[in-house]
Amino acid sequence: NESDSDTFKSIYDLEKIRSLYSNLDTISFWKIKDQINILEQRGYSTKEMQGKFQKAISYPFFLVSMVLLAGVFTLGKQYKESNWMYVFMSIFSCILIYFCSDFSLALGKTGKLPIEMAVWMPVLIVFVFSFVGLIHVNQK
Repeated sequence: NESDSDTFKSIYDLEKIRSLYSNLDTISFWKIKDQINILEQRGYSTKEMQGKFQKAISYPFFLVSMVLLAGVFTLGKQYKESNWMYVFMSIFSCILIYFCSDFSLALGKTGKLPIEMAVWMPVLIVFVFSFVGLIHVNQK
């Protein structure tokens, strides 16, 4: 029976599980899929880990979309009189995008949206608006 208790301890090591959920930034990107599979087999919720994994994959695309958005604000600058208003609008839009992205991720973690949709939707929306804005600014 001692081997059964050792097996039970190794499968349900509470300290290891607590350490996984206490700081998800310490988990390697390359090992997160394995950790998700292990925790799903044990019956634990993996929404936060899946959110972190999807966010890590979408982050380069998010950065590209933010660069495109910066292009919209800087390329149209020559047609605007007030540079301060342009700076204020760009900072406000970036803050709005940041909070909408976090809100969407929270909806995914609670199960209101699928986690993939919750992570990728803000990235795609910003990308589409930035791309359309660049086309519009380029046509002026």
